[in-house]
Amino acid sequence: MFNKSIFGLLLLIFTSTQLYAERPLLKQLSGRSTAPAFEYSDLNDKIHKLADYKGKPIIINFWATWCPPCRKEMPSMNRAWKHLKDEGIQMLAINIGEDEANVHLFQNEHPIDFPILLDPTSESLENWRIRGLPTTYVISPNGTVAYSAIGPRKWDDTRILDKIRALKTAEPAITEKPQPVAKSDAIQTGTKEETKGATKEKSFTDSLLDFFK
Repeated sequence: MFNKSIFGLLLLIFTSTQLYAERPLLKQLSGRSTAPAFEYSDLNDKIHKLADYKGKPIIINFWATWCPPCRKEMPSMNRAWKHLKDEGIQMLAINIGEDEANVHLFQNEHPIDFPILLDPTSESLENWRIRGLPTTYVISPNGTVAYSAIGPRKWDDTRILDKIRALKTAEPAITEKPQPVAKSDAIQTGTKEETKGATKEKSFTDSLLDFFK
């Protein structure tokens, strides 16, 4: 079932391709922010936790079946997965706000070869401060966020694949438990007008989105 946040995203998805047309293939982030933990089931009722994939790069795509740009980029994600699945790189698609039956129907008509996880309550919208779909993050082996992409991409582009592959050897994994990102370290999102009245405390993904300015 959709919530109010989901309906708000409808205003963004139809312009995402044009809005981000001049953005880089992947936006490189500082690599200092730890990705928010999650625990979701897939279409086979298997539980997936972010911690399960520690030590390898992870591509996390947030999407919905009703989102045209999401549907547009899925074939390229499938093709990318064929290249990456045997290289120690994980890809996950987290569906936002839909019931399992709708996602099963989409999967039957448009098969997705990598795991689809279900976030029926749309909590990812808040945890990751998602402003439009699709939104994708690439997580380093040490659990920090290396890249982001808002709007559709051609994920089988060799330039994108090579950036993701490079994460395998770019930095050693953190051996001690990572500290959560302090709210005071995050940055406000949106336009200057939208953030004029914001508080000084900022969330994890606000810090990420500041790099889009």
